Amino acid sequence: MSGLSRRPRLLDRGGKTPIDLFGVVIGKPAPFHRQEAPAPEAAALPAVLERDELRLDEWNSLRSILRRNSRRRARQITELALNLPGLIALGARIHRAGFGYAACCQPALVFKYVGQYLGKSFDTAARLRIMSHHYRTLAARLPDLCKLGFPRNEIVVWSHRIELDTFTIGLCMPATQYLEGDLSLVFSVNGVRLHKLSFTCIPGKEAGLEAGTALLVGGSQGFPGTSALIRQASKAIGEISPAAMLILGLQALAEHLGADVILGVTADEQTSNTLPANPEHAISRYDSLWEMSGGERHGRFYRLPGRVAWKDSSHLSNGHRSRARRKRELKERILVQIRQSAERLFAVADRLHVVLLVAISIA
Repeated sequence: MSGLSRRPRLLDRGGKTPIDLFGVVIGKPAPFHRQEAPAPEAAALPAVLERDELRLDEWNSLRSILRRNSRRRARQITELALNLPGLIALGARIHRAGFGYAACCQPALVFKYVGQYLGKSFDTAARLRIMSHHYRTLAARLPDLCKLGFPRNEIVVWSHRIELDTFTIGLCMPATQYLEGDLSLVFSVNGVRLHKLSFTCIPGKEAGLEAGTALLVGGSQGFPGTSALIRQASKAIGEISPAAMLILGLQALAEHLGADVILGVTADEQTSNTLPANPEHAISRYDSLWEMSGGERHGRFYRLPGRVAWKDSSHLSNGHRSRARRKRELKERILVQIRQSAERLFAVADRLHVVLLVAISIA
């Protein structure tokens, strides 16, 4: 049974702390053990409905629905025609980056720039420029990514084992919410996905920056039925949440992608259709997350630090100040591990490319 099915042991084997346990990157992972999500309980209904509680949604006729959809479809077709040269260039860059198979299997990935992609304030032309820049960046910075089986398979960027539990950060293409980004980092424990961040390489000028390339995080999403696992996993790794672990992964990947800046969308800028119904949850999922990670708001986006943020702890008590210092040190150690693991991973891809070239020349 997985170690996370019981209380995690943080002080074991000679009083080792989470910082000590993160000294070595693991090799072979432990067997996966999935935790079944509890069945949702049926919502209780009041015995009597008051008159003010009765509400009927406005009825939409079939004619009005067809008229609304036809107008939207006409607008999208017009935008496709106006940006046809850019679309042709985008297709070429997608194939050059090694994502031709994904584009053929899911054509919506190519045409998503005509929808609510990445941020509400981007227009269609800006979204097309962003997608083109993203795949051009991947082709230039990670040309041999497909040698690792990407994007068909998720690749493990980092993994670590604490006793019986295996923690991983994987890189994949978004299966859902693909309008929130073109790549996703996913944090898992024992094969169970707990959180993901979706992002895209964008031209810095599209966000009002001078930087050539920036990583824009358009989506932060947990997975249903994993709240208990998230709490246990956070405690097992020194009170670092899965979302915070993925931000460390972004900071490590930014160097390989040549990005000088990491940006996070604000709750107002986020494109998910489910967030307006619960604005407080949206602010907690985005704005609060970026602020806790040391981000500062600049207009439509938060600018995140490229390394572990050092916050002023002078107002804290001695005990809390020591705890905050240990947590920063643990984050810095994990960030170094992720960077080293990513370097080894992409170095393997480069060697595979050389081996294939030698084999072709010999043949």
